[in-house]
Amino acid sequence: MNTPDILTEYLQFGGRAAYKIRAAIAATAAPTYGVYAGYELFENIARPGSEENIDNEKYEYKLRDFAGTEKRGESLAPYLRMLNRIRREHPALRQLRNFSVHWSDDDAILVYSKHLDADFTGTGRPDTILVVANVDPHSVRATTVHLDTRVWGVEPGDPFEVEDLVTGETWTWTDHNYVRLDAFVEPVHILRVKEAS
Repeated sequence: MNTPDILTEYLQFGGRAAYKIRAAIAATAAPTYGVYAGYELFENIARPGSEENIDNEKYEYKLRDFAGTEKRGESLAPYLRMLNRIRREHPALRQLRNFSVHWSDDDAILVYSKHLDADFTGTGRPDTILVVANVDPHSVRATTVHLDTRVWGVEPGDPFEVEDLVTGETWTWTDHNYVRLDAFVEPVHILRVKEAS
């Protein structure tokens, strides 16, 4: 079932990037999230004067070719599966009260982290996830992000390693870092802060 406010202008006009950005933020910022049927197919045509899909299940029986769309590379389903795998592997993402907002020199770059100490992860290791999202689905954004690294026990200025769980890339960061996020390639970094060796 669809609600009258589910298909905002951001999704109507933001293209695939908007769907990826919104899914990544929902999957990493909140302990639970979900998507409605058709989200993974980028269904973005609204009923005139409304923020709901023009042909949603409220008005008709909807046939969708989920498998065929995925086979053609036209589905967000693999990205959603990746987000769900990341959530399973990182208990910090399944908590609510461990959310910390950080800063960016660009208002279109959202930065936050979620941290759990080793005593609370169930794995015996701390778990820290840092998310840097370009919320502008129409452009490339480059800026400096400013982190309060004390949240996960790193003193300001001290280097630490991060691994991007989306791309597999790794970098050495400090509390001030340059980022460049291309909405048309990968608009969101989901970074695992590695433990100090």
